[in-house]
Amino acid sequence: GSSLDARQAKRLFPLCTSAAIAGYMVGSLAAGRIAAIIGSGGLIVVETLLFVLGAIVIGSLARRSSGSGWRLAPPSGTSVVADVLVGFQEVRHSPLLRLISVAYVLLAVLLFSASYPYWLAARAVFTDEAELTAVLGLVSAVATGVSLVVALLVAPRFYARCGVATAALLLPIVYLGGFAVWVVRLT
Repeated sequence: GSSLDARQAKRLFPLCTSAAIAGYMVGSLAAGRIAAIIGSGGLIVVETLLFVLGAIVIGSLARRSSGSGWRLAPPSGTSVVADVLVGFQEVRHSPLLRLISVAYVLLAVLLFSASYPYWLAARAVFTDEAELTAVLGLVSAVATGVSLVVALLVAPRFYARCGVATAALLLPIVYLGGFAVWVVRLT
């Protein structure tokens, strides 16, 4: 935001987001092959190197920026613990923020409750690490692709017809229904 004007940002944001989604999908699909060559542990090294490369590219772009520049905020003089406590007090005193925090905790529990048995079942079926990594990468890439298609083709039509607020209110019901079907189907 500090290096681009609004017109440039409107043009580049969808491009950068699309590149991030495409990169995630390519990386997910390539993970199995990379794991077969260097092992699953080597994927962590590859990801670390890519993060470092990304930081170098971002630093290079920041130095070439013609905008106001990317600067860290001046230190506030308070500790991280004090800042966290201030945020905690803010959430504690706001009914809306309390509900949001409870929703996030419940979604994290639901995600773990769905993911962990899935990972255990996948591990039992695919004993080879590279094969397991390839299958999990393929599932992740397909899920991302389906999400992208829904976001591009279905969501805008739904928002135009029913409104964003209606979609936001229906989302927890969709999640609850999906998890209920998942739990019943597993049993």
